[in-house]
Amino acid sequence: MKNFMKISLLFGAMVVILTSCKEDAIKPYIGPDAINIAMVSGDANMSFLTLAPSVETHTFDVQAQLVGYASNVSRTIEFAVTATYHDDEAANIPASSYTVPASITIPAGEGRVSVPIQVHRSQFGDEGIYGIRVTVVANNYFDLSSHSTLELTYSKEFPRDWYDSTRTNPAAMSWAGYNLGVCTKARYEYLYNYAGTIDVGPWSASMGAAATTHAREMNRLIMEYNAQFGSDESKWLKDDDGSNLFLGRTSPF
Repeated sequence: MKNFMKISLLFGAMVVILTSCKEDAIKPYIGPDAINIAMVSGDANMSFLTLAPSVETHTFDVQAQLVGYASNVSRTIEFAVTATYHDDEAANIPASSYTVPASITIPAGEGRVSVPIQVHRSQFGDEGIYGIRVTVVANNYFDLSSHSTLELTYSKEFPRDWYDSTRTNPAAMSWAGYNLGVCTKARYEYLYNYAGTIDVGPWSASMGAAATTHAREMNRLIMEYNAQFGSDESKWLKDDDGSNLFLGRTSPF
């Protein structure tokens, strides 16, 4: 009898626990419908320097994603755009340098839709980091979510921390410029092709040892490549000015 009572109590407890879990698992979403805007793939910070010279327009892979339930009617998503230059919202940015739709329709029954955001190479300057902040506007259909804003940047330049730190007086260079040398197109492309997009930002303050070690390793690889051509320096890797390519302030050759 005692065993029967124990089994009954245990069974009853399990029913309560499982019922509680089941109820928690199926609670419906009760908040207002809203829109998230986010990158699907690719980088939110791009430079035309990494693309072929013939590429005039770059399209960011962006989606607007529904937070809530799909509707049986199509609904309009509206956007507001703020342009920036080096994070300065007051700068005069050519509106022709980017294309962002004022609104887009999310079809009936759908939970997401692509947002065609483009930037155009010939419509902005050769120097500087340009940006656009795209924000979903609350309307009769949608409220704002915690991800209603997307920041995108575009340029024709090298990574900001390396490039900006080496354009002025070499004596005032950051560790990135001091140990990698002035950022030239050839140096940047070598780093990019060998190791992907390298964030040298952390080296722009005090991590001199890391930048020095990186430059030493890059130079070793450069010398390995050049060695296959012996003393024929015409086939060695070259910098923008035609000199032998190396990383740092002093040639290791």
